Amino acid sequence: QDKFDFAVVVSGPLYEYATSFIDERKLLLIPYWIEEVEGRPKAFSDIKEFRVGWVSRLTSEKGWVDLVEALKNTDIKVDFLGDGSDMQKAIEIKKTLNLKNMNFLGFVDNPLDYLKRNSSIFVFTSKANEAMPLSLLEAMSIGIPCISRDIPSSIYVLGEDGLFYKTVEELREIIFELKNNEKLYNEQAQYSLERVKIFSKEQAKEKFLNLFKKLSEEANQ
Repeated sequence: QDKFDFAVVVSGPLYEYATSFIDERKLLLIPYWIEEVEGRPKAFSDIKEFRVGWVSRLTSEKGWVDLVEALKNTDIKVDFLGDGSDMQKAIEIKKTLNLKNMNFLGFVDNPLDYLKRNSSIFVFTSKANEAMPLSLLEAMSIGIPCISRDIPSSIYVLGEDGLFYKTVEELREIIFELKNNEKLYNEQAQYSLERVKIFSKEQAKEKFLNLFKKLSEEANQ
């Protein structure tokens, strides 16, 4: 610790974790930021076909099986964007269970653009308590309702009024509620846009500038 003046952490849960081994006086929280935010949320009336979007590495710790289990006997379309060690397993499950509503698309050049054009909602299923769930943050920025597994890093990003699940059954219920409840859908789409603004590029820029100013002043003393 004597080799640095400050350690910047990108989320609240990571800050709390870091206090166990770094002097809190040297810790600075500057949340990761989103570059752009849509001007308006996607409206329920804009949806031509209800589709669920998912973006991550296709590995067991990312919890993709939750979404398969939740919607395997339904007609709701699901797009899995991302490659990983579970791809062959996913292909076999799709074939064995005849999951015609599930698309494992592998690597996609611009996943955010894909979500914007095709997805009605976004589901974040990661089991790992990630430092900052960036795919969740990006999905919020395009103004669609977002659902996440109930983990600290997601609660930090989505906020206490977000949509969270603990079980596959709860996930299924939330998805169908969004599919069938126009009022809830529009409220949550708007909520995504409003909530994501606290992770704006401007807030991060201001905090970094204040940090650099402080370091410069101390260096000149």
